[in-house]
Amino acid sequence: MFLLDSFRPATIIGALPNTIANGQTADAVPLMADLNHIVNQVNANAAELSLTPQLANANTFTAVQSGIAATSAANFPIASQLQNASLTTLSSVVGANTITARVSGFTLGAYTRGQIFSFVPAAGNSGSASINIDALGATTIFKEGGRTLASDDLGVGKTAVIRYRTPIDGLATGFDLMNPGFTIQGQAFRSPGDLIIGTGNNLYSTLTVGSDFTLPFASTGVAGRIAWLSLNQLPSASSVDQTNDAILIRSNSLGTNARATPAATIESAAATQAQMEAASQTDVVSTPGRQHFHPVHPKAAVKFNTAGTVLASYNIASITDVGAGNWIVNIATDFSGVDYWGEICGGYDGTNAFSYNVYDQTAGTFSFVGIVGTTLTDPTNDAVLFATFGGDQA
Repeated sequence: MFLLDSFRPATIIGALPNTIANGQTADAVPLMADLNHIVNQVNANAAELSLTPQLANANTFTAVQSGIAATSAANFPIASQLQNASLTTLSSVVGANTITARVSGFTLGAYTRGQIFSFVPAAGNSGSASINIDALGATTIFKEGGRTLASDDLGVGKTAVIRYRTPIDGLATGFDLMNPGFTIQGQAFRSPGDLIIGTGNNLYSTLTVGSDFTLPFASTGVAGRIAWLSLNQLPSASSVDQTNDAILIRSNSLGTNARATPAATIESAAATQAQMEAASQTDVVSTPGRQHFHPVHPKAAVKFNTAGTVLASYNIASITDVGAGNWIVNIATDFSGVDYWGEICGGYDGTNAFSYNVYDQTAGTFSFVGIVGTTLTDPTNDAVLFATFGGDQA
């Protein structure tokens, strides 16, 4: 057989018009006839490159070239698929929180770390959401930090871009939403000074100067308010929830046509014991539970009778009646040391000079006597006593 026979696929070229054996001396005419036949048959029967993905059941590429063993089937994309992103675009998108979709260009075989897809949601989500691509299984969609989606992280008409990840750094398997968020419409800013509060489901509320808005969340689980006020609109202390309310103050001195911007923020932080004792900070709030830590505020006080019965008190454990004209005040929460002050007054003896004198003092006790001359004596007129103490408390 002539050497040309080994190069002709029979399904395209067919039988040659002239059969020339090996070693045969051939005239140019039959030889050229065979060559022209080959050219004509190739032009007539060889199909153009298909415009659909080519599936090679036994591809001729190596595993390095195609990523798939040469003995396995392999899909090869065409230029138009790469150009229109049909391999990474999801279609047939259905659902809001439980989403189903398919890959436009082909059927996805498995979820693989690093895959990136984009899709346009059919509806805005109202909370945690999942997606099931080509029936491979519902997979949770997360946003930064592994957090589940909040309301309207997926919005109608807003392209969502997701990236698949396997468990890493403590994060679960799922898709990361690479562009969460929402859009505020321009017409929401109706008047100078307006603030915009998002209320969910692609809605918003306009917060005008002098108004407030109840927030549906707070760190304690109790609804709070955000108030946008002018300086002459400050609320009374009794109307403000110091735990959950936030107040923005708009300066009144900016002028009629000035740009309305917050001038200051009132913080609801309560003063600590150390801040109350220092008595110097001006940007924290003195609360009832810590007011007594201020240096000039009494730390303990008591009214009692000569028998040691407490009639009224603050931070007093008890009164010890040692004997006639002798008492020990037992303080409930001790002072930090003995350098605190005490004031004593009480009843008197109707005919003789009467005085009260301290004879012992510790961090938790204050001992004093009532004396007429040199004798310890209980007062006989208005037989009650009063004591007040102040200083640094432990």
